[in-house]
Amino acid sequence: MIIGPYINALAIISGAVIGSALGGRIPERLRTNLTLIFGLCSMGMSIVMGAKTTNMPAMILSVLLGTIIGELLSVEFFSNRV
Repeated sequence: MIIGPYINALAIISGAVIGSALGGRIPERLRTNLTLIFGLCSMGMSIVMGAKTTNMPAMILSVLLGTIIGELLSVEFFSNRV
């Protein structure tokens, strides 16, 4: 039985509930810095994992298509409104 997706979903839901409960108590500066740190960690992980891939053209194509589709649909604009 595959339990990874269930653990991931539970972690996301738990983080959302805790973040909603404690979000107002965390200083804005710390929230901003945490967002930057998580972004840097994601970039570092993607560089390491991208270097190990054997199908680089497919990875590049998926990033390009995702960017194009996101720009055409103005995903960032709508996500900032929420």
